[in-house]
Amino acid sequence: MKILQIVGRFDPKHTAHCGINDYTEQLASALTRAGQTVNLLGTAHDRLGWGVRRLARLLRLVREWQPDIIHLQYQPHLYGHSLWLPLYPALTKQASRSMAFVTTFHSFQREERLSISRGQARGLLSGSDAVVVTNLEHRDQAQRALSHLDDRLAVIPVSANILMVSISPAQRERIRCEWGVEPEGLALVNFGFPRADKGLYDVIRALAYARAHSVPAIFVQLGEVRPVDEAYVLSVRRLADELDQSSYIRWLGSLPEDIVSACLQAADVYVAPYTDGFSTRRTSALVALAHGLPLVATRNEHSKQPELEHAVAFVPTHDPDALGNVLVDLAHDPAERQRLAEAGRRLSTHFDESALAGRHVEMYEKAIARARGAPRR
Repeated sequence: MKILQIVGRFDPKHTAHCGINDYTEQLASALTRAGQTVNLLGTAHDRLGWGVRRLARLLRLVREWQPDIIHLQYQPHLYGHSLWLPLYPALTKQASRSMAFVTTFHSFQREERLSISRGQARGLLSGSDAVVVTNLEHRDQAQRALSHLDDRLAVIPVSANILMVSISPAQRERIRCEWGVEPEGLALVNFGFPRADKGLYDVIRALAYARAHSVPAIFVQLGEVRPVDEAYVLSVRRLADELDQSSYIRWLGSLPEDIVSACLQAADVYVAPYTDGFSTRRTSALVALAHGLPLVATRNEHSKQPELEHAVAFVPTHDPDALGNVLVDLAHDPAERQRLAEAGRRLSTHFDESALAGRHVEMYEKAIARARGAPRR
């Protein structure tokens, strides 16, 4: 099977970490190991965007390579304000009538908001031969947006996008020393783009709460600050200054994958108070679970996932005192930290990339059969 993966920002040199970029590359590798032929199309450094010029290049590639599957990894901000994107399924299938078009939705805009990205989503939902979502909340949103998806809709979670590279106890202690972690201190960590939905205001307030309750905690943020996030990060830094917490925060920026893995292993707790709650679409949190880090996260009221209950310490959204209280409890309860770490590591095995690649192949085969059996207009 020949599969063309499209990702909004494909950056093979990994000059900046992007969870969807990393996920797509790992999925492509897993599919290749499973015997499929995979090509990747994206944009990192050119200025074509996702308008008509990119479409023309894609149609040329489709005619020349004749893929069985085009699989678009959709996250709205990666495709900008392209009015052509909703037409990709129909136009590419005109270029190769035997292929199927698949879209994975990595996020959904709330139904009440009107925008170009909502139009993009509806066009991709209606035009795709198969639609993949990564969690139950997005499944429900997709069904509300287009009620007749039926058997075109599949739920396939994402996998962790940073592999674990083991470090020695001495290396771990050296990293903690560089961060300034006290002997009985608690190193909190978060990974990925420091966006507004990461809930970093609550992290800073919870850090202040923990330190006020005699827990010598620090917070480490790993991840590139994109231009679009600079104003938010500046406001987080101002809050840290106001609360006198800046000296306990480490902004480490974008790092190579092996260093990210080492930093995660050097930390004590992964703190993730997402403003919309945690779900298994969050690749950075899945990385934390795979690295054996206790995960403290906000609950997603729209997505009931019972398998998470024993593996995650949940707190309410927008409640930094509750978050701080859990961190204080975990600081004084290493046995509970160990239990959460082990439960999270077991949960992470459900997102093994080889198993997920097998589920993709099964979905692709159904999509091809559906596309080739469907009457053409």
